[in-house]
Amino acid sequence: MSDMAYDKRQFARFENVFGENQKSSSLTIEIPKLAEGPMQPEDFSSGGFRVYVPDPPKVGTEINCTIRVFDSGLSNVRGQVVRVDEINSSPPMWAVGVSLNISDVERDILSSLLTVLISGNGSRE
Repeated sequence: MSDMAYDKRQFARFENVFGENQKSSSLTIEIPKLAEGPMQPEDFSSGGFRVYVPDPPKVGTEINCTIRVFDSGLSNVRGQVVRVDEINSSPPMWAVGVSLNISDVERDILSSLLTVLISGNGSRE
């Protein structure tokens, strides 16, 4: 069976969304319910993302977030926690998977911004 048969994701996920020339601050996510200040995702797609947080939320928790790519982004984006895994670290951290509940138009905007980020064409020096 191919690896594709095991992939349940509807949208392409980028494990490292930052091109070699990109600064990590080019993509940030703010989720006041889960953490203070902006976070950088571990991975990201137009369907969701994974971030590390200091306190574990419950699977099913509804969140609102702001996603910024360079100087553009989406505000008041709705999502839901779909996975929580403890990370072996000191202090303890949790990897939280969030599925985005956005319209097709918002998803297209986000996909376009991610494409620019990954291609390195939007580099801010």
